[in-house]
Amino acid sequence: MNSLYDLSENYKTLMQMIEDAELDEEAQEDLPVLEDTLLMIEDSLEGKVDNICRLYFNWKNEAEMFKKEADRLTKRRKVLTDRVERLKTYLQENIEKVTDKPYATGLFKTGYRKSVVTEIDDLNAVPDEFKKIAITPDKTAIKNAIKAGAVIDGAHLEEHRNFGISLK
Repeated sequence: MNSLYDLSENYKTLMQMIEDAELDEEAQEDLPVLEDTLLMIEDSLEGKVDNICRLYFNWKNEAEMFKKEADRLTKRRKVLTDRVERLKTYLQENIEKVTDKPYATGLFKTGYRKSVVTEIDDLNAVPDEFKKIAITPDKTAIKNAIKAGAVIDGAHLEEHRNFGISLK
């Protein structure tokens, strides 16, 4: 069985042969055979494209299903994470009412550990060497300006062809 690539190459070659035969009187007798071959390739090409499009939509739908399930699980994880934090805060507040020392049960222990966190009091006073700066172009504004007739150095509009597959 030919691949879609082979079929499209054969189709392209056969189309060129038909065009050449139409211009060459001696080769015109081959036209019926070439046209019959072209019809066979078109049938094979249609079947191949149809099967690939079916596979495309199956995989696309499966990916969407997984995305929805991932979103559902992400929401569920957030709910549980929030519950865990509320429970931890509840426990911390109530243990602090009793003691400021570590508290232990048969299986668990609670307590504090020290950590050091950097707090910024005045961002403008922090030297530049300790700042991260990210500059990104506003592509939408640039596009609108160029469409309105402005010339923007370092930017231009480029037209792309985006291939799509849809159901009839």
